[in-house]
Amino acid sequence: MAGASRRSPDRAASRANPMNPPRPPNAWILYRSDKLKQMMQSQLQHGHPKKPQSSVSKEVAAMWKAEDPGVRGEYERLADVKKAEHAEHRALSTSISA
Repeated sequence: MAGASRRSPDRAASRANPMNPPRPPNAWILYRSDKLKQMMQSQLQHGHPKKPQSSVSKEVAAMWKAEDPGVRGEYERLADVKKAEHAEHRALSTSISA
């Protein structure tokens, strides 16, 4: 079937349900978000033009790979906290809708 979505109807419905929280961010996403904020502030302060997201992701990926294990561990811990919050919120939303 041309143009048909590969997603299952259940998955599409779950995305449309406002009671379903989005997936929790992993350590890389949290790190990238922090670094993006820092980069944007620096660009604004120094009058540099905005970089494309692909360029930003490549720069941040290199920074992540070179990052101290302690810093990476802290982002892993934050991701675990977000994951637990997500599980709790999901359990609450499931119990409300049941």
